Amino acid sequence: MTELARPFRFALLAMLAAASTFAAGCSAAVDPSEEQPEEDISTDNITSVVHSSVKNQSIGNCWIYAHIGWVESLNKRATNTELNLSESYATYWDWFTKITSWPDTALNDKSEFSAGGTWSLFRWEVARYGAMLESDFIPEEANDARSSRQSTAIRAITLSLKEGALKTVEARRDRKLVRAELDKAFGLSPEVVKKLDDVFGQTGAGSATGAGLTKRKAAGVLGPTDILIAWPNVRAQGVDARGKLSDAVAPSGPSIWNEVKYPEDPTARRTYQIRVQKALHDHAPVLTWWNVDFNALSGSRFTKEQLDTRGKGRTGGHMTLGFDYQAKLADGTLLKAGEDVSDRALLQRALAPDTKIEFLRVKNSWGGTGLPGVDQTPPSGYYDLDMAYLDTKVADGYGLVATVFPPGY
Repeated sequence: MTELARPFRFALLAMLAAASTFAAGCSAAVDPSEEQPEEDISTDNITSVVHSSVKNQSIGNCWIYAHIGWVESLNKRATNTELNLSESYATYWDWFTKITSWPDTALNDKSEFSAGGTWSLFRWEVARYGAMLESDFIPEEANDARSSRQSTAIRAITLSLKEGALKTVEARRDRKLVRAELDKAFGLSPEVVKKLDDVFGQTGAGSATGAGLTKRKAAGVLGPTDILIAWPNVRAQGVDARGKLSDAVAPSGPSIWNEVKYPEDPTARRTYQIRVQKALHDHAPVLTWWNVDFNALSGSRFTKEQLDTRGKGRTGGHMTLGFDYQAKLADGTLLKAGEDVSDRALLQRALAPDTKIEFLRVKNSWGGTGLPGVDQTPPSGYYDLDMAYLDTKVADGYGLVATVFPPGY
């Protein structure tokens, strides 16, 4: 390890030592090797959680789509405009981090390269590398809901790790070589490569913040201090807290979002669900980590009933964004998903311990689920997760794994 790389890796390892052990490995709705047609996806905002457009992951990097969607949502809340940030850019730097920081385990015991990740890893990576618009990173995919370039890239980088330029641990420690291999794998233009060099250096040892605003702007790199965000202020009903992305992903501070594991005890679970409800009532895009079993899926809904009927199927960790929920109050009142409730007293009643959550509705990254212009529930690209499914055993844990909450919730 070079002296330049040593502090970089140790800082990352120190951060991850205290991180969650949850890792989304992440599930795609279809085989990533199958080419999918492009879709023009639009979604009506039937609730007040402000989300960006639905995307369609082509590889197992759902966590990046969820996190980038989270950033876009918070920025849209602050600016009333929608960024189209590049998931490919975030994926590029994630792979660079994994290969150079863990060169001896870049491939798993099946000789596969993992595209999965965690909330803690995203916080670290976005704090260091920031973000780019898709139009600035891979202009050819600026208007695409699905990235074919990512599919090509993961095949190319896996081959390089198996039998190519990065097949040895020593080669994987060569940060300049790793960047060059990633540049080729993602098919980056010479102009984009130079922009990355100008900001981060050929070894990727720099940071977006450290490069300074002038260099960042010239390269089209958005540092974490450049992205304005807004989120609900838990202390002032109806008033947003405002800041920068750097505030939300900092190692500590009053504005950081926090990942909390879903408990096993029924009483503790209801308390946890109330926290989720409160965040959704205040229109926060909570990151939702859960386990997928595709045998539980019928249409756009995951149910325990379907899982019990069909038995265990293909499983995997997955990450999405919270959008809405449906619940029945003790007196039989039904709070239906898709219908805004402005009565604060009714929303407060919904937080009672004896309220039964029927399902959570999430924004997914599996593309559209219906025909444009056709009224449907849930809206295209969104999925309903029955609470009974989230409470049951799925894969190596329970259906629901963890949630990332806004400050104070």
